[in-house]
Amino acid sequence: MSETINRQDAIVCQKMHLFFLIDRSASMEGAPMQEVNALMDSLPSKLSHVAGSWDVDIIFHVLAYNTEVQWLCGTTAEAGIL
Repeated sequence: MSETINRQDAIVCQKMHLFFLIDRSASMEGAPMQEVNALMDSLPSKLSHVAGSWDVDIIFHVLAYNTEVQWLCGTTAEAGIL
């Protein structure tokens, strides 16, 4: 017997953590970084709709790297953990 799963019922947690790792090396200068910036600017409004539809809190964590890794935002960065 096949069982259909309702996606609304499949989410059991109320928080969704999204991690982004952004390359800030020289190869990303100019247009590639502008595209990343445009995407990152558009994500909050798009994901707020998802959060409301699924009744979850979405938490962003953003790391950037070139020669070092650096937290840009997220609860881990605010707690001072690297």
